[in-house]
Amino acid sequence: MRIAVLIISLVLMLVVFFGSCFVGCVASMDQDDTLLESTAFGFIIAVILLLGGAFALGVPLLSVAVFALAFIMSLANGQNVFAGITGILGIMSLLGFFELRRNKNN
Repeated sequence: MRIAVLIISLVLMLVVFFGSCFVGCVASMDQDDTLLESTAFGFIIAVILLLGGAFALGVPLLSVAVFALAFIMSLANGQNVFAGITGILGIMSLLGFFELRRNKNN
């Protein structure tokens, strides 16, 4: 489960990052301030996805906390898609934590 979280979060990080770069270029050409704010939020989510994926293997409980922070930030900003993605990744990281703990006890 932890490897799946790592792979999914890194792939989504790349998608969000390059999408934000593209939207940022378009927004700067159009001088659209609201689109630039969404671009900044996309970069923040990309960094959080990177951090959550990085901690998914070694410290999955910290990964859960990072994804929970991203979930709350996404809901507060009205980005329901990012909230759903980070919520699912947080639940998967929590399952990975229980898997790691179960394997250490055996």
